[in-house]
Amino acid sequence: MRILTLAAAVAVSFLSTAALAAESSGKAMAVLEQANASGSAGERSLDVGSDIYVGDTVATDADGEVQLRFTDGTRMVVGPNSSLIIDQALFRSDADANKFSVRALGGAFRFISGDGGDKGFKIRTPTATLGIRGTAFDFSVAPDGKTTVVLLEGEVTLCGDGKGKKGEDRDCETIATPCGVLQTDDD
Repeated sequence: MRILTLAAAVAVSFLSTAALAAESSGKAMAVLEQANASGSAGERSLDVGSDIYVGDTVATDADGEVQLRFTDGTRMVVGPNSSLIIDQALFRSDADANKFSVRALGGAFRFISGDGGDKGFKIRTPTATLGIRGTAFDFSVAPDGKTTVVLLEGEVTLCGDGKGKKGEDRDCETIATPCGVLQTDDD
């Protein structure tokens, strides 16, 4: 019986250490009203300074808003009634090795590139994939999945997901003019 108790204590200690060893991908820098995260670190209410991790789903309520700052300085604002999943956030001193991928499930967002280059950065929505190049832009995902992008600075490429009428890949469009707008098609 004592061996079983000791083994259980070692297992709990190991699991706790493993959870603490997970490296933060960034922090919540500003939180208005209510924002939550759920993932490997459990379900938690976000406060200023809260860590965020790869695999987290970040969500806000009707009055909530949260600004996330990733370790390379990349920032994302998650607006009211919005949610996203952080799929990948790997930042290294070699900008070509950086990888950043989130899935915007619905709502309104702002993205601002950080210091580490954004060659491997992607934002996916239910209907599109956004390619990012030295950029600041706003985007929204409607309940039907329609994605709209408004460029503030830099360049964004919007590629519709799925296949076109004859089975070919859907076209990608790029905007490089501030205040330019792109939107996924209705079909």
